[in-house]
Amino acid sequence: MNDKDNFELDKELAKSIEKLIDEETTVAKAFVDRNLLKNSDYNNIPPKSIYDEEKSKTQAIPEIPSRNVTMGNGSDGGPKASFNETKTIPNMSNGVNNSPPKKKLDKKTKLIIAGVSGAVILVIVVIIIVASIMNNKNKSSYKYNYEKGVEYYNDKDYKSALPYFEKAEVADTSKKNIDLKFKLYDCYIGVANNDKAIEKLKEILSYESNNEKALTALASNYATNKQGDKLTELIRKYEGTEGQKYLASYVVSVPTASKAAGKFDVEISLELVSTESNKIYYTLDGTEPTSKSSLYSEAIQIKKGDTTVKAIAVNNIGTASNILEQKYTIDFKAPDSPDISPVTGTYQEGQKIEITNLKSGDTAYYTVESKTDSTKDPTKDSTPYKEAFIMPPGNTVVKVIIINQYGLSSSISSRNYNVVATKIYTFDESLVLLKARMKATGDLKADGITFKDGKTVEFIYNTRKTIKNIDMYITSYNLSKVRQTNYYGIDVKSGLCYKVTESGGEFSATEY
Repeated sequence: MNDKDNFELDKELAKSIEKLIDEETTVAKAFVDRNLLKNSDYNNIPPKSIYDEEKSKTQAIPEIPSRNVTMGNGSDGGPKASFNETKTIPNMSNGVNNSPPKKKLDKKTKLIIAGVSGAVILVIVVIIIVASIMNNKNKSSYKYNYEKGVEYYNDKDYKSALPYFEKAEVADTSKKNIDLKFKLYDCYIGVANNDKAIEKLKEILSYESNNEKALTALASNYATNKQGDKLTELIRKYEGTEGQKYLASYVVSVPTASKAAGKFDVEISLELVSTESNKIYYTLDGTEPTSKSSLYSEAIQIKKGDTTVKAIAVNNIGTASNILEQKYTIDFKAPDSPDISPVTGTYQEGQKIEITNLKSGDTAYYTVESKTDSTKDPTKDSTPYKEAFIMPPGNTVVKVIIINQYGLSSSISSRNYNVVATKIYTFDESLVLLKARMKATGDLKADGITFKDGKTVEFIYNTRKTIKNIDMYITSYNLSKVRQTNYYGIDVKSGLCYKVTESGGEFSATEY
């Protein structure tokens, strides 16, 4: 039954009470009149007066005052009882009172009149009580309180509107009035009662779980009040639902890892990155990360074995992302066998030996021994390889092993070399080779003594020096007897020519 039905029922009840009062009054009046007639002294009235047809037409029985009760609206909006008092005036004919003479009422009649009057008064009291109840009921109705609340609400007087809306909510039998609950939410926000405001939004969502207005208001409220944990919980609750799209702007992106999950044969350095400069918290034991977990500040070193990295990004109000989960297996592997260049064979003196497959963190160790000696296997105590080295003369055996940073060793590789002596150029022979090279480049004219600018050139021996493992003669020259700062170098074994520069006592050479 709605409020309109309740109001109509109240009106019908008021009419029924009014009718009841009229009936009771009429009955009481008639009853008193009958008793008055019964107790009259008919012997004192002449027979003709009683049966005179003409006089009987004008004769009236005295009546007690009768009260007509009507219902009206009181100042407080409820029903109000009012009483109109009327009297029946004895009929007068030709100025003569034809009513029978009144006799003094006896005790019984008085008691009857008193009883009837009491009953009438009781009815009046009941009417007043019923009217008061009806008035109070009207003021506690949904319609009355909702309309009063709306008046204040539209004026943004949320404090005044709130008690009316609260009463309307109590009176609302459906309990699912979404519009009323939104108005209550606004009022609670207006009076700074955030807990009650949140309660109303949750009630709405309990009826309409994907209500866009309620969801966005709840998320905004959590964000404004920096309740990141509650906002995180709300986002998780609506993942995979229609309401998820209404919370998209509050979702924190999952952090990313610099290396994909998988198996590695070396330790790795793992970097975690989050957008929007959020903080990253992580665990390495497979437990769920929280804001109390390790705070990421630098690359994480993933060591031997199985490691499960879990990480979350947390923004400045405490809202957390979903979890990044990466599993890494580090299983160290021994290095590959050393790749030694050149292969086994006979070479001229000066050939270099190089190991070509060293990886970062690996170290090669080698031994070089005469073929006639018992060859020893290399260990970490042998000569460490740093750069290509010259083959020793004669018949030799070179053995190499690689040990990585984790202490794992490769198998041993070996090469057999037969190194034969090569011709060593004298300085004069080297000078002939230099002049031939200078003529070919156009720096020296065909006569071998004139520089390209026409000046006479004179070569001077300086020293024999090893530069970059190359044994060479170093020569300078004068132009028209003026000393030049440039140098040339000639490889004593191959005869190749180089331009040599000197700085701070250090020499460097580039092929000429």
